[in-house]
Amino acid sequence: MQGFDVCVIGGGPSGCITALSLAIRGVHVCVIEKYVPSDARSFESLTDGIWPVLDAIGIRESFLKAALLNFSPKIVLWENAAEPDVNFFNNDVSMIVDRSRFNEFFLKSLQDFGVAVFRPAIVTRTKYSTLGWEVDLSVYGKSSRISSRFVVDACGKSGFLPQKKTRNSPRTIALCGTLQNSDSSPMTYVEAFPQAWCWGSSLPNKGLTVMMFSDSDTFNLSSKREIEEKWRSALSQSKFFSKFSSCPLSQNLILRNATAYCVADPLQDSYIKVGDASFSLDPLSSSGVEKAMHTGLTASAVIRTILNKPARLDLCKKFYCDYQSETIAMHIFWATSSYAKVKRFDESPFWKSRSVSHIRAIAPRQNDIEFGKVCDIKNDTFFQFSKNTKFEKRPCIIDSMVCENTVLVHPNLARPIAFVSGVDVDRLFPRFTDRINAIGLLRYWAENFPSVNGVRTAAWLLTNQVMEVS
Repeated sequence: MQGFDVCVIGGGPSGCITALSLAIRGVHVCVIEKYVPSDARSFESLTDGIWPVLDAIGIRESFLKAALLNFSPKIVLWENAAEPDVNFFNNDVSMIVDRSRFNEFFLKSLQDFGVAVFRPAIVTRTKYSTLGWEVDLSVYGKSSRISSRFVVDACGKSGFLPQKKTRNSPRTIALCGTLQNSDSSPMTYVEAFPQAWCWGSSLPNKGLTVMMFSDSDTFNLSSKREIEEKWRSALSQSKFFSKFSSCPLSQNLILRNATAYCVADPLQDSYIKVGDASFSLDPLSSSGVEKAMHTGLTASAVIRTILNKPARLDLCKKFYCDYQSETIAMHIFWATSSYAKVKRFDESPFWKSRSVSHIRAIAPRQNDIEFGKVCDIKNDTFFQFSKNTKFEKRPCIIDSMVCENTVLVHPNLARPIAFVSGVDVDRLFPRFTDRINAIGLLRYWAENFPSVNGVRTAAWLLTNQVMEVS
């Protein structure tokens, strides 16, 4: 029986990122993947948020060499029916990827890093005891058994280890189809419909992949023929998609559940849920894949901590649950605000129900890495912390491990900050309750932390109102 530190069940982006991040830090890990490579094609949009994850693993260069991305101009018709919203999604270019090839890249990367991959494999039985997990597999019909200290559930929305889910959005369905189209011009379209919204992108093979997102009950009790008719009818009444509405489909429409949800306890004593097994987001932002990858990166730090510092289990649970809750809450704020911008359909049940938050939402705060202009610092200039600035003990990730550390907290910061200019806040700020001479503070930083740009750091503190001139 082969033994591993960690067994990852599910070889999608979240599972692979978890395994890769663990493997490069010396953890003995395996991945169990059910599916074999397929010729089936499913295209999705990615965001720039994937790059920090690829950089953290050290595979950006190999990813770019694999030439998996197709770039296309993006046109968004959202707030009004007349003029495209050029900057609605913060950029006017889409990154489109074939999910099958995308997944295969990560599975190949696992093998390049020496990770054991069981594929195609079906888990037939699991058993947990104080000694760890026993996992029985069927690989090409041949039975085998592995042992593992810890298990990662990366099986997507279905999940492998059952847990109750909480719905975070109205029930939403995605109708996905690929239309045969002779126009090969690269283009991505996003458009608001009266009872739905639609995303479409041209494909290298001169097709157009289209996803329509609508209320689930819109297509209840409808036959396949009726569903396609409703789908084409909605396309025909749109500005961007009407010219494609009569194009033949390459295959039957696929219906997917696109409702946002989360599980209550994504981290237990002996297993963790990552990616869609932990939570899913409203598809409007196209950030589902990126967030799944980020959960894998975060989960790897949690797992390493539990394996090496078991006494920190409760700290890890708080950290991972807080991380999930904040990610969801910030995304809900963005999504509801975006849906609320479509005023021309504000009486539509589809848009009205999505313009209000179903759980606590957190507004995005100021970018905590931007620097402003510092005031003129003179001998008689004094700084003090603003009344909203706090120093607290919070769980955070340091050196790929979860630990409790002093963090700087302020409403203008996007998140609690453990380091400023690469120095932990405990050492960077001498504890003072009253004013401090600005020249003296800059001299203290220069003498003790030569790498810190004192003026730039002071500018950051003043810009975000963490400190103020007194």
